[in-house]
Amino acid sequence: MRKVEKFLEEKAEIIEKIIVRIHSLTSSIKHFFKKVWYIPIIIILGILFTLVVVVTPTNSVPTSDFKNISEIKSSPANVNFPKIERPDTIGDIWITGVIEDDDAISFLKILDDIEHMPKVKVIRVFIYSPGGSVDASLAIADAIINSRKKILTISLGQALSGGAYILCAGDVRYATEHGSIMLHGPAAGMMGAYKIKDLEKRIKQLKKDEDKLFDLLSKKTGKSVEQIREDLKNDKWFTTEEAIEYGIVDSIWKN
Repeated sequence: MRKVEKFLEEKAEIIEKIIVRIHSLTSSIKHFFKKVWYIPIIIILGILFTLVVVVTPTNSVPTSDFKNISEIKSSPANVNFPKIERPDTIGDIWITGVIEDDDAISFLKILDDIEHMPKVKVIRVFIYSPGGSVDASLAIADAIINSRKKILTISLGQALSGGAYILCAGDVRYATEHGSIMLHGPAAGMMGAYKIKDLEKRIKQLKKDEDKLFDLLSKKTGKSVEQIREDLKNDKWFTTEEAIEYGIVDSIWKN
């Protein structure tokens, strides 16, 4: 009997120690949360936010093949590119203002995007420009000539200098009835003091640029390079009818 009582006393002591430890742990937890009461709230809010963002379905917005084009930023000076809003078989690119290197880069990127759109069969390049950089204009003209899709170039009002060369590069070329078109060779554009060697290099480069431009015109108009060189000794202005006769334009644009 004595052994039983001793055994029970030992067990009671163990239970008492366990109760004391549990009570101590509970007190510690309460004390901890009194100091950092905001942590559970942050955790709960984080879980709720995750559920809302990840689990809740968002409203889908219809997209088209033209999404990449419509999101490309335009050149700050010219607001040239692009204006494509309809998911059909025609893609439009606008060239406005002075043609600079950045405009050529934008054009090439946009043209490449459109060429990878299976729905688009025809690309229209609208032009209203006084011209600009020879290199930029030739880059755009070459891209048009070598495009995998049919490209219509359309002068709206004016296509001068580099703008006229781009106009001439299209598979089918149009101009508005009362528009103006002007062609000339590359301008020197030299200001300030130059050494003789610098001038000689510049003149050689102008000659190379002239050969490139006149070669393009010869291929697109059917006229000889010699005739074009003679005709463009000075600025040569064309009405739309005159441009059609010269071979720069195919027809009057009537939308």
